[in-house]
Amino acid sequence: DALALAADPFAESLEALVASLPPQGGAWLLCQTDADAAGSGSAAGDWRLWLAHQAGERSFQRFPRESKLAADGQGGVWILTPRGAGSAAGASGAPEADWALWHVSQLGERCLYSYPADARLVGDGQGGVWILCETSEEQDQEEVEEGGGAKEADWCLWHADLGGERQLYTYPRDSVLAGDGQGGVWVLCETDSRQGEDADWKLWHATDESERALYAFPKESQLVGDGLGGVWLFCETSSSGEQEDADWCLWHADDDGERSLFQYPAGSRLAGDGQG
Repeated sequence: DALALAADPFAESLEALVASLPPQGGAWLLCQTDADAAGSGSAAGDWRLWLAHQAGERSFQRFPRESKLAADGQGGVWILTPRGAGSAAGASGAPEADWALWHVSQLGERCLYSYPADARLVGDGQGGVWILCETSEEQDQEEVEEGGGAKEADWCLWHADLGGERQLYTYPRDSVLAGDGQGGVWVLCETDSRQGEDADWKLWHATDESERALYAFPKESQLVGDGLGGVWLFCETSSSGEQEDADWCLWHADDDGERSLFQYPAGSRLAGDGQG
């Protein structure tokens, strides 16, 4: 079998193609492009998708200016765009699903699914994407573990990859998302207390298999995934419970715990380093 595979011209061609591709570590850009730079079939003022590496750049097909992008963590990018020439093969069941979700990589471009125009995207780091959007089909909330509480939910969280799409959980519309780099997603959202107290904002970790409410953080927290399954958060933190004593601290959280590590000035901006 191994000899047969090695002698397969298609397998050899595919192996050669993959080997010829530039390594990951580039950047995807959607930008206005003049006709000379984009090549044949383009008009001045078109918006086109580009992939840039240190060794060079490459242009892909045209996408509208208002398209939304989310890197997939494996060298490709997901694009939610107003429906144009392509037609999606699947349908999310969401109302007014008039935008198409594309996946683009150096191996090709595919129009796959449909989602509403106001859907929010975040890559999962493993080639897929998480989508938070309004969904017409009603979904019963499963009871979460004790202490987790019930989310004030009106939107649904979907996971999609090249193999399909799945409607998984419900979350509030104003939830804050950050991919964990290992196929999951961190969600900060308003969560009702199981003891009947006022709603609080809690940090949830969701995967294809389950979701868990883990920690409490302020609504204004900034989130960025660490690429290794955890998340960094930058937020106002009070050690005494008094507002005037609050500092802005950088936290790290994962499934095993949360830690306040460093202090930085209020108004600082947070971004991951792509290495964890």
